[in-house]
Amino acid sequence: MNFYIPQYESINATGFGKDLFNRKPFAQSLTNLVRKTNDPLVISLNGHWGEGKTSFVRAWQTLLDESSVPNIYIDAFASDYVDDAFLVVAGAITDYVHQKIPKEKTEVFLDKAKHVGAHLLSIGTKVGIRAATAGLISGDDFKDLDKAVEGAGVDISKSAEEYIKARLINHKKECASIINFKNYLSTIPALLEQGSNNPLVIIIDELDRCRPSFAVEMLEKIKHMFSVKNITFVLVVNKVQLQESIRATYGTNIDAHTYLQKFFTIEAELPLKGYSDKSTVSIYCDFLADVHNVAHKEDVSVLMAALGDQLSMTLRQMERAYSNYVLTSMAGRIPNDEIIGLFVALCVIKVTHPKLFSELSKGVVSYSEVYATLNYDESDEEKFPHELHFSLRWIKALLMNDNEYSQLPESDFCKKLFSRSHRGDRKKTLHAAINKISIFNIP
Repeated sequence: MNFYIPQYESINATGFGKDLFNRKPFAQSLTNLVRKTNDPLVISLNGHWGEGKTSFVRAWQTLLDESSVPNIYIDAFASDYVDDAFLVVAGAITDYVHQKIPKEKTEVFLDKAKHVGAHLLSIGTKVGIRAATAGLISGDDFKDLDKAVEGAGVDISKSAEEYIKARLINHKKECASIINFKNYLSTIPALLEQGSNNPLVIIIDELDRCRPSFAVEMLEKIKHMFSVKNITFVLVVNKVQLQESIRATYGTNIDAHTYLQKFFTIEAELPLKGYSDKSTVSIYCDFLADVHNVAHKEDVSVLMAALGDQLSMTLRQMERAYSNYVLTSMAGRIPNDEIIGLFVALCVIKVTHPKLFSELSKGVVSYSEVYATLNYDESDEEKFPHELHFSLRWIKALLMNDNEYSQLPESDFCKKLFSRSHRGDRKKTLHAAINKISIFNIP
C-alpha cells in the first residue's frame, strides 16, 4: 500500500503521460498561442487551489520542449523571502542563459541585470520600493510619488529622503540602464545555441500563495521591467486569492479585478474535466485507488467520488480525505467491510467540514443538521447516487435518538445497515469510528 501520492501527470519525455483529465489538447492550444506571436504577453492561468495547476504546467513544459519553445519555471512561493521580486525573475533568467547561451553573451546579460538590480535595490521601506518603480519608468510617473508615499503609511526618515534625492539625480542614467536591459532581454531566444523563433516562456507558479506585498510587487516588476517582445509570461494563479492580496496591499476599497486587468494580456481557465462521462473527482478517485491499493478499493473509490462530487471537492481535498482513510486502514482500524461507507464519509467530513467533524466527535449535532450542512436530501432518491445514500445513511443510523430508531421498520435501510453488522450502542459505534480516524491526521 502506497502512502505518498505521485504526480498524476508524468514529468518526463512522454509529456502528459496518461493525461488523466484530458488536458493535453488545452496545453497544445496554449502552445500554439505562445508560438504565434512575439508580442509581450502576460497570460494568467486561473484555477482554484487544489485543481492541479502545478501538475499541468510542469507537464506542459515537456510540450514546450518538444515544440522548441524555450521556457523557464519559477516557484514564486519558494522565493517570496527575497526582498525584491526583480531579483527572483532576473536570477532565474540568468541561470537559464548560463545553461543555454554561449558564455561571452551570458556575461552581457548578467552585467545589464546587475546594473538594473542595483538601481532597484530597496532600503527596506515601502516608500523606497514605490519611489524606485515610479522613478524608473517615465517622467510622468513622478506625479504618483506623493500618492505612493502617502500609501506607504510610514514616516520618511532622513536616509529615505537622501535615497530619493539620489534617485532623482540619477534618473536619466537609470532609465538608460533599464532600456538596455530590456533590449537585451528581448534578444535571448535568438541568442540560444540553436536559436529560436519562438518567444521565451516564463512560467511563474504559486503567486497567489506569496506574501501579498511580494505578489503585488512581482506583478508590477513583470509589467515594468520584463514586458518586452519575445518574452511571454504565464502566471499560474488563483485569481480570487490574488485579488485578496491586492486588497491587503492597497486597501479593501480598491477594485482588485480592474487592477489585475492592467497586468494581464490574456486570461485562461484551467479545464476542470476532459471529454469524459466521469467527473474530475471520479477520475481522480480511480487514480488514488490505484495508487493506494487499499482493500476494497473499488468500493472506496465510488463512495469517495460520490461525496466528492456532492461537496465539489478539489483534487487536493480528495488527496487529504483519501490519505486519512489510508492512514486509518494502514493502522488496521477499520473493523469490517460493512462499515466502509461510514469511514469514507467521516474522512471526507473531516477534510471539508472540520467544525462539523468536531461537533460529531462531541455528540452535539443531529443527523438532520449534518444533512443540511452537506446539502443532502435523503428523500430525493433520483437526485443523489446510491453510493451517497449509502454513506450518509450510516450517519443517520448512528445519530438518530433511540425513540426514532425504535420506530423504524425492520426493512428500513438505516436499520438494516446497522443491525446486520453491529449490535449494541449506536453512539459508541460512531464515536469509536471518529476516534480511530482522529488518531492520525493529514493536515
